[in-house]
Amino acid sequence: LLVPHVMTLWICAVTMMAFGALQWPIIQHYLVSGRHGASMRNAIGWWNASWMSATAIGLALTGPLEAAGLLNYAIPSMLPILLAAMCFLLAFPEHPARHEATLHAASVPSSYGPLLRASRVLHPMGYLVIGALSPVLPYLFAGLSTAEQWHAPISSTWHVARLLSVLILWQTVFWHGRGVTLVVSGILLSAGFTLTALSGSEMTLIIGLTALGLGQGAIYYNAIYYAMAVGAAEVEAGGTHEALVGAGYLTGPMLGLIAAAAGAGTPVFIALVLGVLLVGGIYACLRMVRSASESDASLN
Repeated sequence: LLVPHVMTLWICAVTMMAFGALQWPIIQHYLVSGRHGASMRNAIGWWNASWMSATAIGLALTGPLEAAGLLNYAIPSMLPILLAAMCFLLAFPEHPARHEATLHAASVPSSYGPLLRASRVLHPMGYLVIGALSPVLPYLFAGLSTAEQWHAPISSTWHVARLLSVLILWQTVFWHGRGVTLVVSGILLSAGFTLTALSGSEMTLIIGLTALGLGQGAIYYNAIYYAMAVGAAEVEAGGTHEALVGAGYLTGPMLGLIAAAAGAGTPVFIALVLGVLLVGGIYACLRMVRSASESDASLN
């Protein structure tokens, strides 16, 4: 920070997140509009692989940069990189491609609607877990006496696992229209959080973060894929998707504050998070089944 004050940190963080939240739905609209079927899936795959690899690499490099005394230069160096990246916008069309209604209807099966509704329940759960776990990771490292230079690389484990999950879903089609993918993803997310929070060794911590990343990545990819497919690439579809991200990020730390305010320890905090995940998982399944039944009834 140029002005080392906690209020400066708050202002920068809130401003950055607010503009980021405005930007993402617009990007998603331009990304998918005019694309259908395999073309749309390929575009979503490239996009997710791009930004998720950036977050994984950035976090993994934090430790080495700090050890080399270069961390203070890392963030300022991003400004010219971002300015250079903006030059690519000059090659983009002023308006996104038209999304043909006929092609859209032909490429979106009726099963996608129920899966979208279920994924929109699980989607904020993934970010709830991330928001709840991120503040306590330093305490987990302290409890395990992990060397400081390993904090960032180990923390990036779930980012790498999430990227791997997205790469697999991008290059495969077996999961399209299958609710079991969301069920398995939810189980991985819950098991990963539990293992991470209760980890008694660094290996258990890494395994937990890996499971968490695989589950969260699969849920995210399902959520954005079905949102863009069913929502016909509209900004509203992306906006709802991003709003659910914010809801998850808000709820996770709130559960931690509730546990702290009640004077409860880690077990109560874990129980609160798992309780929300359990209720959310059951509701997602019920919503998926109910929506599928209503869809079948309307067809008949």
